[in-house]
Amino acid sequence: MSYKIKPGGWRLPLMDTPEKFDAAEHLSEDMKEFGKRNLSMVPPTAGWLMLGANPDMQAFLQIWEREMTSMMEGDMQAAPFGFMNITNAVLALESGDEYAAGVMAACNAGAVIDYGYGYEGTVKMQMYGYPDCSCWNDEERLCIKFVHAFINYEMTDELFQEAIDAWGENMVVLRMCWICYVWSFDLIENALGMKYDIEKEIFPYGAWTPENVKMTVDNLAGSHLKVRDLWNNMNTFVSGEEEARAKAAAEKANK
Repeated sequence: MSYKIKPGGWRLPLMDTPEKFDAAEHLSEDMKEFGKRNLSMVPPTAGWLMLGANPDMQAFLQIWEREMTSMMEGDMQAAPFGFMNITNAVLALESGDEYAAGVMAACNAGAVIDYGYGYEGTVKMQMYGYPDCSCWNDEERLCIKFVHAFINYEMTDELFQEAIDAWGENMVVLRMCWICYVWSFDLIENALGMKYDIEKEIFPYGAWTPENVKMTVDNLAGSHLKVRDLWNNMNTFVSGEEEARAKAAAEKANK
């Protein structure tokens, strides 16, 4: 029997216990077991647990996150005012994703204190829509403007050049991909009708200290190398494009 949406409720089941996987009629037995293993592999937040309706895609998105985090040179989305953190906060607001906005507000509310940002940090949390405000340093200001321009089709040569000069080509590509990743989650959460529940999705003081962020980043180190190994063992891409182009070029030359 398929899942029935309740008016005003979330549009997929919250797959947060082994029992729910065992009872899921839409999953094969191997997917049920895979989903139960995922419970210890993904963050225990509603945004991730909702994806358990398809354990393979849930795992794929977590691999994507781990891949990028492992290459971000110590940055992490829970570290206040780094590129990843700024991206999450800006996109949550610009996409109208209440759930993501609430999660980021809860995360930052504790993290800015744990990182020692104090009063200034709590002020900056309210100022993402004002990148030229004096509260931002040059790096943070560039991050906000780049993310905004990227998703609103407002990128300019000047802004992109500033990003290349500041971050380098390799990191520009990585950061663009992070924006795409986070934006995809905002789209999913909006489609699922997710709302923020302050009683359930909270990050108390001490949850994201610099030490805890480092522990998480260190745990994910090398993920991109594992993905690279996976990629190297996949089949090569096969299509008829090259042959079709050669045929078209030959036909054109014979006219």
